[in-house]
Amino acid sequence: MNKKRSRLKSFNSRSEKGQATLTFILALLGSAMILVGALSVLTFNEVKKLNNIVKSAQSYYAAEAGIEDAVLRVKNGMSYQTSYNLIVGSGDTDVTLTGPLDNLTITSAGDVNGRIRKVAINLTATPSEEDVDFNYGVQVGEGGLVMKSNSNILGNVYSNGPISGASNSFVKGDAYSVVTGGAAGIDQMTIRESSPGAGDGNAHANRITRTTADGILYCQTGSSNNKACNTSQPDPTPQPLPISDAQIDTMKSWAALGGETGSVTIIGGDTASLGPVKINGDLTLGSNSTLIITGTIWITGNFDISSNSLILLSPSYGANSSGTVVTDGEIEIDSNVTICGSNGGVLGSCNTENGSYIMLLSTSPNTSETDPAIEADSNILTSILYASAGAVKLNSNVHVKEVTGYMLRLESNATVTYETGLANVQFTSGPGGTFKINSWQEIE
Repeated sequence: MNKKRSRLKSFNSRSEKGQATLTFILALLGSAMILVGALSVLTFNEVKKLNNIVKSAQSYYAAEAGIEDAVLRVKNGMSYQTSYNLIVGSGDTDVTLTGPLDNLTITSAGDVNGRIRKVAINLTATPSEEDVDFNYGVQVGEGGLVMKSNSNILGNVYSNGPISGASNSFVKGDAYSVVTGGAAGIDQMTIRESSPGAGDGNAHANRITRTTADGILYCQTGSSNNKACNTSQPDPTPQPLPISDAQIDTMKSWAALGGETGSVTIIGGDTASLGPVKINGDLTLGSNSTLIITGTIWITGNFDISSNSLILLSPSYGANSSGTVVTDGEIEIDSNVTICGSNGGVLGSCNTENGSYIMLLSTSPNTSETDPAIEADSNILTSILYASAGAVKLNSNVHVKEVTGYMLRLESNATVTYETGLANVQFTSGPGGTFKINSWQEIE
C-alpha cells in the first residue's frame, strides 16, 4: 500500500513539472510570436519607407530626364512641343517650355506611382541668324513690276526692270527703275508722297512716260507726264536682291539639322507644329488647318496652302526674330489665309506687331503669269514673300508687308504695306544655336 502511494506521489510530481515546462514553453512561444509580429510590422514600415524613397528618387530622375530631353531639343534645333509627356522607365514626366528663347524656362514634373518631383531650369538660347535688309516695300529684278488697276504699294519701290501701272494704281514713296536703250522705265504710274511734306513721291528712271508724281521726276527723257524731267541726277543702277544664294543655303542647312521626312499633309481642321525639318516632297495645308512653325522648314517640292488656313510662328522665337519656309518648288496660297509672326493671331487678324515675321521663299525660276513661283489669291494677310529667281503674283485684296522677286505682278486691289522694321530683319534658325543655363533646381 505504501509502495502504491509512493508511486502515485512520484507520478504527480512529474506531472506538475511537465505542466510547468509546458507553460514555460507556451509563454516563450507567445513572446516569440509577439516579437516576430512586432518585427514584421517594423520591417513592413521600413520596406514601405524604402519603397517611397526609391519611387521618389525614380520620379526625380524622370524629371531630370525630361529637362535633359528638352535641352537637347533646344540645343540641337530639333522639333518640340511647348508642352509634352515623356515616358521614362516605369514612370513619366510632363515637360513644359515657356517664354522666348532669350529667357526660356523649362519645367519637368516626374511621376512614378503618384510620387511627383519637379525640376525647373532657366536658360538663354541664342539661335543662328541671318540679318537681311529690306530697304524697299517692293524690290524686283529684271522682270520688273506690273501693277493693275487699284493696286498700290505703300513704300519705296526698286526695280532692275520696268515699272508699269494702270488706272488708279499708285506708289506712296519713291520709285526707281533701271531700264536703258530708250524704253520707258516708268510708265502710266502715280507716285505719291508717303505723307504730307515727307519730301518723297519721286520717280527715278532714264525715261518716264504718262506718269504723275507729287515729287520730282528724275529722268533724262519723258513724255505725257505732269511735269518736266529733272536731269540733275544720274540714272539708277542695278541693285542685287537682299538675300544671296549663300544665305538661302544657310537657311536650308538650319532646316536639315532637324532631320528629314517625306511629303507632309496637314488635314483640314487639324493643327500641327513643324520645324526645323527638311521635307523631301510637298507640304500641303488642308482647308481650315493651322501650322505652327517651330524652326526653319525646307521643302524640296511645292508648298500648297488651302483656304482659311492659319500659319503662326512659335512664340518661342520671341520679338524681333523671324522664321523662314524655303521652297524649291512653287508656293500657292488660296483665299482667306492668315500668316503671323511670333506675336500670334487668329484667322483674318494678326496681333500687335512685335518685329517678328514669317518669310515664304521660293527658289523656283517660274515667271509665267499663269504659273509663277509664288501666287497668292484673294483676302490674304501675310508677312514677306520672296521669289529669288521667279515671279510673284498677288491677286485682289492681298495684303503683304514686303515682296521681293525677279518679277512682280499686282492684280486689281492688291496692296503691299511696308513696315520700317523690315529695314533690318533677323531671320533665325529657331530654337537652338548657343545657349547658357542660368539656373537648375528642384522646385517641388
